[in-house]
Amino acid sequence: MATASIRRRLASMLYESFLLLGVLSVAFVVPHLLLGMARKAALPGPLLWLHVFIVLLAYFGWLWKRSGQTLAMQTWKIKLVSANGMPLTTRQIFLRFCLAWPSLLG
Repeated sequence: MATASIRRRLASMLYESFLLLGVLSVAFVVPHLLLGMARKAALPGPLLWLHVFIVLLAYFGWLWKRSGQTLAMQTWKIKLVSANGMPLTTRQIFLRFCLAWPSLLG
């Protein structure tokens, strides 16, 4: 299998960011908005970040484990596999997800 070009990777990332807006809206904004309206309170910042982390881990982890691809990756014909061409292990998926965060936060 050929390695995806940087252009295809960046296009996939851009498309993925639009899809994540929907995922985070449903799994994050809506529940917290309802909580704020009902209780007139918001969760502290660290708990909100933990919620985002868990929601995104569930999204990426489930899709990468299931097929090695998210919807954006399917569109751009990109698939995650390990160095030997086998599907990623749960450990590899978790490590990949965790190591992506410093690039987002930096």
